[in-house]
Amino acid sequence: FIDFLLNQARTFIFQTALPPSICAASHTALDIISDMHDTRRELQSSVKTIKTRLADMGFTVRGGDTPIIPVIIGDAKTAVSAAALL
Repeated sequence: FIDFLLNQARTFIFQTALPPSICAASHTALDIISDMHDTRRELQSSVKTIKTRLADMGFTVRGGDTPIIPVIIGDAKTAVSAAALL
């Protein structure tokens, strides 16, 4: 496995390490988001509400409980028309 990585993933092996400032910012961001329980609950509630309303309007809604909600529009012409309304 190590030989495979050495021969196939050279761009990952010989890259420069991240600057300390990026590491510190990432660490701080993780600390912040780990404490945002209420915000995550509000987001999940909003996702459920939007999915329900879209389904009530007749749209086909896919996906799980993520904030990215795939909405099936139909054929290409209808999808382009819907995109123009955004």
